[in-house]
Amino acid sequence: IRTGDLVVIMESFDNLAFVYAKEGEIFSNRNGNFHHNDFIGKPFGCKIRSRSHRGYGFVYLLKPTPELWARSLNHRTQIVHELDQSQVIFQLHLKPNMTVVESGTGSGAMSHAILRTIAPHGKLHTYEFNEHRADTARHEFANNGVGHLVSVHHKDVCGIRGDGGFDLPPQSVDGVFLDLPEPWLAVPHAAFVMKPNARLASYSPCVEQTQRMVETLRQSGFHSIKTMEYRLQEHYVDE
Repeated sequence: IRTGDLVVIMESFDNLAFVYAKEGEIFSNRNGNFHHNDFIGKPFGCKIRSRSHRGYGFVYLLKPTPELWARSLNHRTQIVHELDQSQVIFQLHLKPNMTVVESGTGSGAMSHAILRTIAPHGKLHTYEFNEHRADTARHEFANNGVGHLVSVHHKDVCGIRGDGGFDLPPQSVDGVFLDLPEPWLAVPHAAFVMKPNARLASYSPCVEQTQRMVETLRQSGFHSIKTMEYRLQEHYVDE
């Protein structure tokens, strides 16, 4: 771990936080005070004991991944969790060096998952109508070392608060991901920038949104339309 590195701190299995390692800084929680100077030079995965509480308190320093980042970041909006993230990326057929469009950016959890997939030379254009969220996401991307892979646009692509659209050349992107209240309003703009045989994925929590979106996609000439819901089923095996 070096100065400036993003470090995910595992306080407990269900409690994660993050810091950027900086000399002289202190991370404090109920387990004690943890000095960043004790982080720097240590390998990811190591166990660090507090300098208070007689050293009984401890945390683990984890190397960041999109999944860990999603669990530790400050949620500015509802996020797409890892189960749905994986399926969106799979269904969009994303791979390294592709160009992808996303709207809206929100908390940036899905953005980080896309960026990992399209690295090292891909490009993500992510759009957010809320200026504060757009600025915060841009700052986080830069701090997390992926700023060169992403362009953050402060814009309402649906056109409710402006002209709409993605401001990209026609047939220039390999995939589109929409996480919007009214995604059907963005469909014509998405179709304009998508390459032939590119894919579009829309993430909606309500059946009514899905019905409206499917109808719009059909009217806009999209084909092979599928609606899917994913659930995680855990099994406990006792020998």
